[in-house]
Formats: sequence, structure tokens, C-alpha cells
Amino acid sequence: ATVSVLYCRSHGPMGKRQAKSNSITQRDCLPAECLSKAEMKTARSIMRMVDDQNIEAIRDVALKTKGGLISRKCRSVAWPMLAGVEGGKGTISKEYPHHERIQIDLDLNRSLAIIPDCERDKYRASMRRMILAALTDFGTIPEDQPTRYYYQGLHDISSVLVLILGEMTGAQVLNRLLEWHLEPWMEGGSARMKEVLRLVHPLLNHADPELGAALSETLCQNGMDSDYALPWLITWMTHNYSNRIDICERIVDFSLASSPIMTVYLCVAAALSRKDMALEYDEADMHYAMMSRIPPDPPLYEWIQNALRLKSELPPEKLVHMAYGTEPPRVVNPRISPLFVSPVTPSALGEILSERKLRSATAPDKSASVTSVKCKILSICVVAAAVACKWYFSQSGGQFHFDTE
Repeated sequence: ATVSVLYCRSHGPMGKRQAKSNSITQRDCLPAECLSKAEMKTARSIMRMVDDQNIEAIRDVALKTKGGLISRKCRSVAWPMLAGVEGGKGTISKEYPHHERIQIDLDLNRSLAIIPDCERDKYRASMRRMILAALTDFGTIPEDQPTRYYYQGLHDISSVLVLILGEMTGAQVLNRLLEWHLEPWMEGGSARMKEVLRLVHPLLNHADPELGAALSETLCQNGMDSDYALPWLITWMTHNYSNRIDICERIVDFSLASSPIMTVYLCVAAALSRKDMALEYDEADMHYAMMSRIPPDPPLYEWIQNALRLKSELPPEKLVHMAYGTEPPRVVNPRISPLFVSPVTPSALGEILSERKLRSATAPDKSASVTSVKCKILSICVVAAAVACKWYFSQSGGQFHFDTE
């Protein structure tokens, strides 16, 4: 038996909490959920965890149960808690200036196909204010000195947040994610993305040596490595499932309840499900095509369970060592990267992320150091070549002589 979730929002304890929530949320435009009596019981239990500020219990539900945080009502209060923000009502008073505004608008014009046409303009305007507020840290980052860069795919995650949390709370959660889960993508360019993406193939090879070996002979040898997984990483698969809000909600449950590095494990769990299709071919382009296509109706709970199992078999620290040895770049350095920070109490989470940001800024970046050394060697070679040419020119009386034989 199922009961419309609208019933529980109008009656009983959950209905009282509903009256306090944001007015601009998914309740305006998405179909009502239907929860079974057992799910209603789980939802009430989650709301008690929220009232008790029991983050560990909320994390357990988000990670270890099939339905996760079960309803949009529960998510609207649990997600901000997992992100370590207080949340707020209403809308953002202004659009903060940002130099990538044109690209943001182009992406927003392709977003929110899941909701009725008559509602899209309102929600796109909310998303625009939300993204601009997060990219500028609510106006504290000057437009002419940006430290956060928009990337295509950020709007996919933002669309889920605005539909579930509303504009103000969504902006606060997104702002936190830009210094936590999504921090590697904020620097502009693809260097940091590739450094995180480099963890995918060693984990896949550990999980399934046969599939790993097949992809090594095609994708890796052609410089494509794990590129198929990049959209999954940077959008939490919300781009792939933009027409399935239920799947997006469950993935955000998992992601917010985990350390950011767990997205790599979830991507590998999804990639493993493509094994049979991929092994039918032995060409790089077909392997890329097969691996990048994830099913429209995924066994998401199975993926989550496999991701957690892979983490226990090959913990993140060992995975990083397998990919990079003893000198990983900052973005995947377990001692300083925010990618290895799990949800804790809100005040502690902010302090931990601030401390890691400071340590990362002062720590030497091994990958940058290698590049710097190469540049210095090249400069020395150029100078030496110039000196040799000058000497030869002086010895030849101002004339270059070429042997024509």
C-alpha cells in the first residue's frame, strides 16, 4: 500500500515541519511522491535524526539503505545538515557579477527539461542567482580576481539543489560544495580534473582485472584513459540522468553523505556494469562509446553497495599510492585535499576545510614542481644553444657555412 506524500505534508508532525520550509522548491513543479507505510515510518525516523542533529545516523541511512533519505521533505532538511550549512528561506537579493555569465546563461537555457515549460523561466532565474552567488562566495570574491571558475556541468548539480532546497539554501549548499566536493573543478582548465580522473583506471583494474586489461590495451594506449568517466565525476551523474529526479536525488544522498573521493568509487561501480558490452569490441573508439553509456534505469543501490565494498578493499590512501606513488599532487593528497573530508558537525566541517585550504596553499605541488624543473632545463638548453651559435658566428667571420654535399 502506498500513501501520497502530500498527506504526510498536510497532517501530523511532518506537516508542521513542512509549513516552515522554503516556498520556492520542487513542490511547485514536480509530481507528488508516493511513499509506502514502511517508507513513511523511515521518513519520520529521519526527521527525528534531523531534530537530534544526529549526522552519523543520517549518513548511515543515506549510504546503507536502498531508498536513502527517502523523500524530498527529508532531503530538504538533511542535505544542508550534511553540507554543514544552516540553510535559509527566500531568494537571493541580487545577481553577483561574474566573468563567465554568458556561458552560464547558455547552459541554463538547456536545463530543467524535467519541469513544465511555464515554470522553467522562474527556476532558471533562481539557478542563475544561486550559481553566481556560489561562484563569488556571495560577493566576497571580486569579479576581476576570480578564484572560482564555472565549468559546464555545474548547472546540472545546481538544478537538483534548486528543485529540492530552494534558492537560498541551494546557494549555501552549492557554495560549500565549491570548497569541498567540487573544489578540484574550480581552478579552470582540465589539469586538476585529469589528476583526479587518473584514479579511475587503477581502481577499475583492481575491481576487474579482465576489463582493466582490455581498456589498457585500447583507451590507455590511445591517451583516452578514463575520459569516459569525466562527466560522471564532475556532475555526480546528474547530467546523465537529468530527466530522472529520483535517481539524481539518490546520488546526491550518497555524495553528500560521503567524502568527495567516493564519487570515484561510484563511477567505477557504474563502469563495471558496462563490462559485457565493452568486451564485445577491441577498438578504442568502441570501448569509449560502450563505457560512456550508462543504463537509463540503473541498479543504483547495487552501484552504491559496490562502491562501499571497493572502498573497504582498496581504501583511498592506497588507491592514491597505487596511482601516484609517494608524491601525489595536491588535489589527491590525502593529508591536505578536501576530497578526503567526510561530513562531520557543521562547525567542525568548516574549520577542517579552512585548515586544509591553508595547508594546500602552502604545500609544494609535486606536479607543478616537475613542470617547473622541465621548464628550467629547457631554458638552460636554449641559452646554451644561443651561446654556441654566437661563438660559431664569431669564429666564422660573421658568415654561416653549410656543407652542400
